[in-house]
Order: sequence, then structure tokens, then C-alpha cells
Amino acid sequence: MKSELVVRAVDVGYGYTKWIQQPSTTDPVARAFPSIAPLAGDRAIGEALGHRRDTVEVNVNGVAYEVGNDARLAQGSYYGRNMDDNFCLSAEYMALVRGAMTMMRVEHIDLLVVGLPLSTFSTKKKALREALIGEHDLAEGKKVIVEDVLVLAQPHGALATHGLESGKFRELQSQRNLIVDAGSRTFDWLVSEGFKMMEQKSDAVNRGMIDVLEAVAAGVSQVLDTRYSDLERIDKALRSGANFTAMGQKIDLEPLKAGARRIAVDAVAAMRRKVDAQDDSAAFIDNIVVSGGGAFFFKDVIRESFPKHQLKVMPHSMMANVRGFQLLGTDMAESKRRAIGAQAASSGMAA
Repeated sequence: MKSELVVRAVDVGYGYTKWIQQPSTTDPVARAFPSIAPLAGDRAIGEALGHRRDTVEVNVNGVAYEVGNDARLAQGSYYGRNMDDNFCLSAEYMALVRGAMTMMRVEHIDLLVVGLPLSTFSTKKKALREALIGEHDLAEGKKVIVEDVLVLAQPHGALATHGLESGKFRELQSQRNLIVDAGSRTFDWLVSEGFKMMEQKSDAVNRGMIDVLEAVAAGVSQVLDTRYSDLERIDKALRSGANFTAMGQKIDLEPLKAGARRIAVDAVAAMRRKVDAQDDSAAFIDNIVVSGGGAFFFKDVIRESFPKHQLKVMPHSMMANVRGFQLLGTDMAESKRRAIGAQAASSGMAA
């Protein structure tokens, strides 16, 4: 067995695909691009004008897809995302994974770590693992071989990242933790004893940032008296706090956010019912960690629902899961390497 295993992580969310650019046992560097995979367009026109799209072209089942930061430009002004429960087994998902692996610039991966929301984790993890093991065609005629795949519940990654960044990794293993992942389509939560999931108290609901953005877009449409659907522009304005304009008009998003807040209230209420089912479990939770791309919008409602707890909102919350996947995968691969080494040494001594 090789002395150093190649471990990489990819977290394909409904909103963004996150991937590890630079692995590390202490501070893995992650990058992201939108989770949209339109059919590959003609990039020659843009290149002739000196404006090459920041995308790669990958093939899945004989069909070419374009993925990357500028993928929406391959479909002009209209583009969409796959929001189906079978998304993780779709050609679009595979195109996003292969795009991420292209950007990693590796030819061989001993262990690929990926994640699923709690809503599909138990039913899809086996099929997803089987789909990702093997040889993959990447961009520009390159290939990568994936030897093994580890599928984790997405909030598990944020728990690992929190343990590392807080310096409390060992301490967390003896405590009860509530990890919230406010994603694009789903609002996930995981209750754990250490790193062992309490399945009866962990779940997900379809109340994510896409719902928030669509609610705000409906308000913008009323102001403009015409349908407005550019969710990406609304998302950027909400995150940055920058002025929002549409059709040349400056629009105040604050009153529109108040209506969208109901989505966060419903999601957190569903979580609280599940966490408290049969007993007052919230009283025994030691740590509440909030992650995911929607953390900035959902955190205040979570804090109101758990007023006696201190919330830890992850910095760079969108990248928390994939960074944790990398850490957990590296630790798992290293443990396996040591075990095989010990077994080989023992066999040698017996001989």
C-alpha cells in the first residue's frame, strides 16, 4: 500500500458545488461554483472576443455538459437547477462531480468523500457510492480513477470543521451536539452523541435558501409589476448588504426579507419538534453549530428558538461541510493505512 493516500472531498449541494483545492490535515482550502450543468455551448465566440468562460466541459453518458463559475452563461439568461430527490443520481450531479475532479488536477483518488442531505442519506448513499467508484472521463480528455467512496450526512462535515477550528475536537466526542446545515433546497439538522448520529432526532425539511430567494423575488415582482426571477442577483445582494437594483430601479429588500422570514420560522419549528420529541432533548444539547450557505439568514431564528444556548455560526459556513469531509476522510484513510501496516508487520513477525 502507498505510504500517502490521495483523499479528496466534494460536496454537491443544490445551490453550489464545493470542492477541496488544497488538502491539509489542519486547514484544507475549498472552492465553489454554482450547481448548474447546462448542455455545453459554443465557447468559441467568447474566446474570439478575449472573454473565455470560466468553465470546463465534461462528458456524461455521451452528453457534454459545461460546469464552473460561468456555467449559467452557456444558457444565456435562462438556467435552472435540479431540485429533485434523485438529483444525486442524475447526469447533472455526475457532471458537477467530474467538473470538480477536473479542477483538482489529480489522476488517481484513493478515497473520495461526498455528502448527502438527511432527506436522502439513508435511501441514496449506497447507489451514490457505487456510481462514483471507478474511472471517470474528465475535461480535455483526462481521466481519474476513484478507488473508494465515503458518503457522509452533510452536517457531519460541519461538526468536524467546528471541532478543528474551535480546538475542541476531543471534547465534542463526549458531548451532545446539534449541527444545523441551512442549504439551498433543504434545512438539515443532525443531533449526535460525539460523532455518532442520533437518527430519531435528525432530519431535514425542504425549507432552504431557494425558498427564501423565491419569496423575495415574488416581492420584487410586485414592486416592478412584472415577473422577476434572477435569484442569483437577489442572493448576492442579501449576502453582501449591497444596494439592489432591477430594471434600473433601486429596491429596498428589507421589507421583503420580513415576509421570507416565515420560511426560516417554519424550518426551525420543525427541527425543534423533532429534537424535543419524547423528551426535552434541547436541555441536554451542549453545542449548537450553524453552517451552510443560508446560515446568515436562518441564524437569528435559530437563536430565538434556543435562547439559553450559545450558537456557533461557522465562518465561511458554505465551505464547512466539504472541509470537514476532507478532515474525516484523511483521518479514516490514515487509520486504515496504519492498520494495514500493523497487520503486515505482525504477519512478517509470525513468519
